[in-house]
Amino acid sequence: MRPLVHYFVEQKNHHHGIAIAEGFKARRVKPNGRLIDGAIHLIGGLQFGSLELLEQARLGGEPYIFFDRAYFGGGPGSNILRVVPTAYQHWWQPGSKAEGRSQKSDLWSPVMKPWRTDGRHVLVVPPSAAVEILFGVGGWLDRAIARLKACTNRPLVVSFKGEKDQAPLHDRLKDCWAVVTFTSNVAVEAVCAGIPVFCHTESAASPVGNWSANLEERIERPRMPDTREAWAAGLVAGQFALSQIADGTAAAKVLPHFNDA
Repeated sequence: MRPLVHYFVEQKNHHHGIAIAEGFKARRVKPNGRLIDGAIHLIGGLQFGSLELLEQARLGGEPYIFFDRAYFGGGPGSNILRVVPTAYQHWWQPGSKAEGRSQKSDLWSPVMKPWRTDGRHVLVVPPSAAVEILFGVGGWLDRAIARLKACTNRPLVVSFKGEKDQAPLHDRLKDCWAVVTFTSNVAVEAVCAGIPVFCHTESAASPVGNWSANLEERIERPRMPDTREAWAAGLVAGQFALSQIADGTAAAKVLPHFNDA
């Protein structure tokens, strides 16, 4: 296996970086815009130089592990992180990859509400500027609005990440028919609330959602699969408390993915 290199960000969540470096026994380096040759790259978040490194890893087909907010319980200030091998999010169904995430855990397991079969508006959640750069989808919101206006007469409500939208997500999902987004974690929360979603194929909600490419065809009859419990268990198994990262638990589950690297 290649050596592990962690691109340590001093400016944000210093304790997260310490836990990652310790738990994965990785060499710590400061991001300087370049990947270390011949390494498995441990990259956290999309700020302070991490975005550029993740772009390089993805474009160059480099092996990497991405750390960011967890799917469940991973809001601001949380010490729970998703740990994803060579992807931005776990976009695959549990059990279909080699790293062994199919085990069920009650830790952070969400409550699934029945699928909603009514609702009025479509909630549109655009990607952040960093995600637009990472995936090369600048102008996503304008295109999504144009597509929706061409295929539905439902009211469209745009919801921005962070301080731009102060209303709790619970309120934004009231009377919501569907959520249209790219990879926002709102898609994960909406699925658990029983609201169909349309998202990118690399979204964590993709296995139980509708692909954005099928928006025109499916907006009035979205897919509502009965596999949400297994899907959520897979996501839970792919996120870890900081203590589990520091003590090597996360590394033991994720590193077998790279046995041939």
